[in-house]
Amino acid sequence: MAKKDPIGQALQAGKDVTQSGQKRVEAILRDVSKATDRQSKQLSRALDELLERSRENTDRIADLMDSVDKQVRQQLDSFGVATKADLARVEAKLDELTKTAPPEKATSRPAPAKRAPAKRPAAKRASARPAAPAPAAAVAPPVVESSPDEPPS
Repeated sequence: MAKKDPIGQALQAGKDVTQSGQKRVEAILRDVSKATDRQSKQLSRALDELLERSRENTDRIADLMDSVDKQVRQQLDSFGVATKADLARVEAKLDELTKTAPPEKATSRPAPAKRAPAKRPAAKRASARPAAPAPAAAVAPPVVESSPDEPPS
């Protein structure tokens, strides 16, 4: 029988343990890598979906804002409210008119002096006796119209 070396046997046993441990560690790392890849792909898909929804919502908000702006403009037009463009046109026209208008001549007359406010008559005091009745107005005789067939009298 061949004699086996106990140190060689121990080394071989250690090698076997190390190789089987290494194989187990490699298998675990492969499993972890696959799981990480799957999670990475899932995360990437979720992120893409989130970005797409965000773009869609941004487009919806832009459309809604355009609709609101259009409605506000229509309501302001129906009320006859001047817009900035309207005011700019009026200002331009006013500038044009003030540039083409002849300058006003200065008057040599002095400004009229301010008058003192007129004095009001003192209020009448109420008397103890009753007021006399107002005189009756003269009554004019009634006007009689004649018909065109009758001569005036």
